[in-house]
Amino acid sequence: MFYLDWKNALSEGWIVYTRDLLEFWKITLIFLICIAMGFGAPLGIALLAYFLTVGVGFPNGILVPLTIVIFSVCALAGTVIAAALKGGYYAACHETYNDGTVNPLSFIEFAQKHAPTVVAVEFVQIGIVALFAVPLGAISIMAKSGAFNAIALGILVLIAAVVSCLASLALPAVVIDGHGAAAALKKSYRTVTDNARNFAFVYLILLFFAAAFSLVPVIGYVLLAFAYLPYTTIVYTLYYRSQRRV
Repeated sequence: MFYLDWKNALSEGWIVYTRDLLEFWKITLIFLICIAMGFGAPLGIALLAYFLTVGVGFPNGILVPLTIVIFSVCALAGTVIAAALKGGYYAACHETYNDGTVNPLSFIEFAQKHAPTVVAVEFVQIGIVALFAVPLGAISIMAKSGAFNAIALGILVLIAAVVSCLASLALPAVVIDGHGAAAALKKSYRTVTDNARNFAFVYLILLFFAAAFSLVPVIGYVLLAFAYLPYTTIVYTLYYRSQRRV
């Protein structure tokens, strides 16, 4: 694997995506079904628990905090499942890149294998964003200003984007080199910052496509799922593979 600049990363990613198009669609479909089940099951449990507590007739003083706890736990469970499945998706895409195909059953094996590390990577990112979200939210509540709330939200979105960018190559580092969470995040950070201008083009162009697709009803969402998602995964994987040998 030779060194990839942003142009080569995007073009090579497209070549790989179109070369094994049906395989990537198959992997993506399995991933989306698993995500729907992963979030759907906790949500169903949360709704069932909510209606049961309402039916029992708990007073609002107990019902409201109990409902918050139930939905928070189920949201946490859904996030953990989604993170583990994301690791499986990256691993399946990487195997498809290497072999041209992947056994659908191995997707779950990949997810289980990388689950603890990938979940840790995801929650580190969430935690960093939360460190900024809490004080910004508190200041917004005290300020009681619509303009300040908009500014605070913009700052938070920018912070989330920066954190996401710096951690973009963490999952390829986990899948390809078997790094732990800390090592993968460190590797991603160093690779991105050492090639800041180059990788910024990759990240911003992909972000532009995501924003453009999201504005188109139905068709745009299909493109996000079956074109943008696998293509982005491939590009990040190829970029990391090229950089790890430079």
